[in-house]
Amino acid sequence: ATHFADAAGGISPAIAHYLEARAEGGFGTVITENLGVHASGKSTGRMAMIDSDAALPGLAGIASAIKRHRTIAIAQINHSGRQTSSRVTAQNLVAPSAIPCPLMREIPLELDLEGISAMQDAYVAAARRVESAGFDGVEIHAAHGYLAASFLSPYSNHRTDDYGGDIAGRMRFLREIVRRVRSAAASDFLISVRISANEFVPNGLTPEDAIVIGRAMEADGVDMLSLSVGVFESYQQLTMLSGEPESPWLPMIGNIRQALSIPVVGVGRIKRPEAAEDALAAGQIDLAAFGRTALTNPRFPIEIMQSPQDAESACIGCNLCLGRSAD
Repeated sequence: ATHFADAAGGISPAIAHYLEARAEGGFGTVITENLGVHASGKSTGRMAMIDSDAALPGLAGIASAIKRHRTIAIAQINHSGRQTSSRVTAQNLVAPSAIPCPLMREIPLELDLEGISAMQDAYVAAARRVESAGFDGVEIHAAHGYLAASFLSPYSNHRTDDYGGDIAGRMRFLREIVRRVRSAAASDFLISVRISANEFVPNGLTPEDAIVIGRAMEADGVDMLSLSVGVFESYQQLTMLSGEPESPWLPMIGNIRQALSIPVVGVGRIKRPEAAEDALAAGQIDLAAFGRTALTNPRFPIEIMQSPQDAESACIGCNLCLGRSAD
């Protein structure tokens, strides 16, 4: 997150300027930071919120800024679930089960069926706003232990009703959102879903689970699957430090991709163009995602095209960016 939203969660022009610089720098697709679908899931004091139509002008400004460079614009939507604080949301946290995140240590309310429906409505309404604002697609964030992810995982979902139990039940929350978004959107409106392919916690999601989830997403009309790793308790697996191996998750992602037919996005400290090209050539991924690389060098793709032997991410993996907040 840029923390460029205002104190009320309003979308500031700074977000559009930041993302436009990456589009102008040659990235083929720009996916926004996570945009909040409901006040109960606000992650930081300056998270950009799209929980009402008041967000439409700001959203349209972002979409226009990205697309004027012939770049695909996708808005990521999210609810933080139990991985935030009531000091930020000013209301009770919600989750599939009344189990606190080990890091946040705040007991959430277990959503009843009415609450589940309300949260699903919030995701669907946010996706509608994204499409209305002119984006090419939406990415539903169901990774990293946030609300949709917490329904998927037996690590956080201990329900015994239709929204818990086996993996079919745990997928129900997300699948119902995806189906509603797909049925309401134009046929050429892209839907991406991001999941954690391995949560690296006891009883967490595994690569085998990711294949099952990915196949369900295919069946429900998802166009692209973004594969990340981790939850808050294992977040160091995603935000690796300087000196750790480059792009360690690409072989695992490749194994999952072989079981799917939709495009798969790979992430995880991809720093050199050769690492991405090798993964593409090996059939491990269809798209390479650059997070901290794009933060440090918005012109990374253009520099690859101009002088590939000299192109390298300026990110050193210090992770100071992750500790900074404008709250």
